[in-house]
Amino acid sequence: MGRFISHLSPLIHASVHLWQWLEQGKLPAEHIDRVLALSIRPQTSAGWRRGISALLLWLGMLCICSALVFFFAYNWHAMGRFAKFALVEAALLVCVALFVWLSQAARSAPAGSSIGTQGAKVALLGAAILVGALLALVGQTYQTGADPWQLFALWALCLLPWAWLVGLDLLWLLIAALSNLALLLYYHTFGGLFGLALNEEQLLWALTLVNGAMHLLFLIGARLGQVRCRAPLTERLTLCAALVMLSWLCIHALFQPQGRELNILVYALVIGLGFVWYRFKIKHLYPLALGGFSLITVITALLMRLLFEDSEPVGGGLVLAMVMIGGSTLLTQWLRRLQLEFSVTLRETDHD
Repeated sequence: MGRFISHLSPLIHASVHLWQWLEQGKLPAEHIDRVLALSIRPQTSAGWRRGISALLLWLGMLCICSALVFFFAYNWHAMGRFAKFALVEAALLVCVALFVWLSQAARSAPAGSSIGTQGAKVALLGAAILVGALLALVGQTYQTGADPWQLFALWALCLLPWAWLVGLDLLWLLIAALSNLALLLYYHTFGGLFGLALNEEQLLWALTLVNGAMHLLFLIGARLGQVRCRAPLTERLTLCAALVMLSWLCIHALFQPQGRELNILVYALVIGLGFVWYRFKIKHLYPLALGGFSLITVITALLMRLLFEDSEPVGGGLVLAMVMIGGSTLLTQWLRRLQLEFSVTLRETDHD
């Protein structure tokens, strides 16, 4: 899947540099079509075949694991206990054996070959999904888990050693998703955490802290050179989840401010520190885009409260539409300039 997306990187980098030259006046606008035709080499048929094959490999493993789960659900009463366990454990052992074999083959493969590495990752993801199927089978057969949150929490714990040993991004993402789901189910089962009764606002705080902690863990680990912590997809999605929860807490405090000043203060502090960190220290565009659109959402919610309390809704809706469209346009233009600036800095660093 990552290899399929990587085929687009030459087009992206070339577009960035061309826009750069256009804004600096080094490239006349009437010559842009000719420069694009000369500078961007189309992908060969072999390259597209490799990308599509990798994509189909990932989708095929997901379909096989899903088919196995649905097979159990449909034939639950027709199969004996040992037949169910034998089928799941055999499939799990096959995936683990494929991972070990393909990993060894990838080490001895010639340079530039990634078939073994790609296949090993796919096999490991299939084994991770089958671990969840095996845990569900154990709980359903012996009634060991009365609460559904236990399945997902135990599933995430079982995958932690594999993720740490291999450092696969999709495996870390699966653990993050299972952790969030286990926390939600635990709250809905007991109405609180560790014996403390919590309301929905405190659950949002818990989700914000969990996802924010995971994001910082991967961010700091990657900057310290830990190869196992290089999981950009997990790092970005956990940041998105944490910021969505925090934005919702801030909006809740705007409409019901009694005793919720801390929500607004924490939100403003996170947005301010995040801007300084990602704008001047790390120079990362994605968190700045998330923070910008989150800020537009919060400002729109504040205006909604101020306008609809004392004025008629038609005029207020027009003002809100103008604010959202204008804010999104200005933010997009600012992000575009930042992208050019960051690409120049990165190129100068590479040359040095």
